[in-house]
Amino acid sequence: MEERTLVLKPHPLAFLHFHAICAFWIAASLVYRHVVEHPECLKPFFEQLAAKLPVGSEIVVEIFSAMTDFFLKTPFTRFLLWASLLVFPTLVVGTIYITARPLLYATLLTLLGAWLCFWRGVPPENLAWLSVFVGAVGIPLVDLYRRGHEYVITPEYICVGKVWPSGQKRLLRYDAILDLVVDQGLLGKLFNYGTVNPITATGLGMGEDYAFVGVHGGAFSTKKGLFGGGFLAGGRSIKRPRVASYWALYGVPDPHRVCEIIFSRVRPLKPTMTR
Repeated sequence: MEERTLVLKPHPLAFLHFHAICAFWIAASLVYRHVVEHPECLKPFFEQLAAKLPVGSEIVVEIFSAMTDFFLKTPFTRFLLWASLLVFPTLVVGTIYITARPLLYATLLTLLGAWLCFWRGVPPENLAWLSVFVGAVGIPLVDLYRRGHEYVITPEYICVGKVWPSGQKRLLRYDAILDLVVDQGLLGKLFNYGTVNPITATGLGMGEDYAFVGVHGGAFSTKKGLFGGGFLAGGRSIKRPRVASYWALYGVPDPHRVCEIIFSRVRPLKPTMTR
């Protein structure tokens, strides 16, 4: 049993999903500006797509072509296209990793873009440079955010939290830990990093997924009278080991070794059964 104190920080790849948002903003903004300034560049793409699709699928190509013409038609629709490129990846990442910060930043950036476009007269295609700049600055800021996380494993307790951009800390006693879960994705297995999630009786370390299905009805009238409908819905939830990055040992190097160290300190505290 190791009695020394360990100080851990997330692996450099632990917040790759946030880096991916910044990289997507840069790439998508450059493509967006090029397409807005040269919409004719999409014609060869649509022609090649139509040639590869089965016969009779030309309607799909025509729909995509019509949608492109719609979004490039007016300054307002071009602004909507730019804003959707900002918000979409943050919704995906926020749903998977349980964080609203990327969506908040994308919303603030969208509001700034709306002010520049509709009150200051900046063309929507020039907003691409704004999102390119924010994406480029965001990459080193994400690394600062990663370095702001700190996990301390002492012989008496575990301290998890972060100090940047805001400070949050939680002390966890070993006798409060009921279970330990190690979570590694594909990259985590390749580069030997992952999350060690201590589960407690208070629910720390647990999240919840909820599936919802609904059927909607409406009302309509005919010569014979008024007919109506209703709404029927059902759902199911399941609890899963999942928590914010600063409430668990998120993305730490060699997570199985870290888990074994914590478990070796939890086990002697648990009472043994006797006859």
